[in-house]
Amino acid sequence: MRLGRHRRTGSITRPEHERGITLVELAVVLPIAALVLLVLIEGAWAYAQHSNVRDSAEEGARLAAANFGTPAQIGAQVCDTIDSELRATQARVILTPGRGDGVEGDVAEITVRRSINTLTGIFEGLFLDAGVTSTVEFTLKRPESGTAQWWNGGQASTFACI
Repeated sequence: MRLGRHRRTGSITRPEHERGITLVELAVVLPIAALVLLVLIEGAWAYAQHSNVRDSAEEGARLAAANFGTPAQIGAQVCDTIDSELRATQARVILTPGRGDGVEGDVAEITVRRSINTLTGIFEGLFLDAGVTSTVEFTLKRPESGTAQWWNGGQASTFACI
């Protein structure tokens, strides 16, 4: 009894009606594999942005704790630590004094916020409202003048990176 015509391809014999099945499987699997790869790339890029913003906030906390200068000077230094590729979207540095008078031992915080850049642009719509934010709380070290220059009467100061 003959079941059908077979065609010999290499060492595998396939029935005639299965010709091209590998091409169909590739057509199904390849877009899914490409999408998974793009998601991994975008995820790694988002993590790198978060890490950079976190490092910038920590640098700002170090500067503010040591009474580096005015909010504008601290903000400019923080903006300089943000990677140039990430500076393309506007970042904000918010320096918020805690309770107290800006003397040694007072607690404050610095927040760095910026929007997310997508690397491939494919997921642009997913990240429209998303942003990267990092807040670091720190303790003020001994200010030379007795009060931190940036304390600003207990009011938060905002600096925009351009």
